[in-house]
Amino acid sequence: MPKTPIRTVFVCSPLRGTYSNPESVPEKNLALAKKLCLAVVREGHAPFAPHVFYPAIEMDDKNAIDRTAGIAAGLAWLGQAAEIWVFADDIEQCSDGMRMEVERAERFSIPPKVVFMPKCWEQFRSELPAPRKKPTGATAAVPLRGAHLLPGEQV
Repeated sequence: MPKTPIRTVFVCSPLRGTYSNPESVPEKNLALAKKLCLAVVREGHAPFAPHVFYPAIEMDDKNAIDRTAGIAAGLAWLGQAAEIWVFADDIEQCSDGMRMEVERAERFSIPPKVVFMPKCWEQFRSELPAPRKKPTGATAAVPLRGAHLLPGEQV
């Protein structure tokens, strides 16, 4: 029996690349996401990681139609999650896709709790990307305008 009530957890981790390594191999990031999901299960919760699930049903992240459909479907699931666990110490360490998920989570009428780097993921800390470097003179990250919207929503 789980120690606490089972929560639905949306797993937010990189797929395509990271700021410290934009050319990182998606297969390595996919393997990491699977380990993060397993850690969530071992904590007694129910994870969902769209970047693990959708490729398993033959959706191709390199295909624009599949990618758009996968992002929309993943964001719909995000709206059902009790929490979003983010594989980063803060928003600055997030990839564009991760940042989009966190920003979208905050827009739901009942937003999921955002948890950066949960304790059960500490064992994977060595795989965290380096902190994002801000351009000289930058004060804040530019939001991905409209990228966090579900089909039919407007900015």
